[in-house]
Amino acid sequence: IDRCKETMSRMSASAGQFRAEAGRSINIKSYFEGLFSDWKTLHPMAHLHAEAGGCDPAPVIVIDETLTQAIPNVLNNAFEASPQGVDAKAVWTPELLQLEIRDHGRGLSEQVLLSATEPFFTTKESGQGLGLFLVQEVMRRLGGEVTFSNHAEGGACVTFMLPLTKLVVKA
Repeated sequence: IDRCKETMSRMSASAGQFRAEAGRSINIKSYFEGLFSDWKTLHPMAHLHAEAGGCDPAPVIVIDETLTQAIPNVLNNAFEASPQGVDAKAVWTPELLQLEIRDHGRGLSEQVLLSATEPFFTTKESGQGLGLFLVQEVMRRLGGEVTFSNHAEGGACVTFMLPLTKLVVKA
């Protein structure tokens, strides 16, 4: 119950912060370049191979703080599984964002593939089992989806598919 209260408190604070920043907009290319750069600054020993590209001009989006928290959460998980390197690739059109984050670890078991986004499911000794559940809830709220798979060349892959309708700034 205490973990749920703490999580709900953080989500409420985040929602309030989103409302406070709702007027702040940025083109999606700059958003991802900044997000990846900030993550690298917090993890100086990590090797992150990040790409961000798509249609030009890049869509201008309103910053969603919950999404800005969800993506580094997945990057952190990938880095824990694969300290030798993480790949992240964001590609967009005017209507859709696809973000793929891949580690080079041992991949995900069938149980993890089936249960990763269930609340309180964790494979970590000190994990709460809420990180990926909250990532999924952020994506649902924004009209998108997140999928988990194993990459053909090894490692785990998390893919975000997000329609930009709720984020793009209308002209």
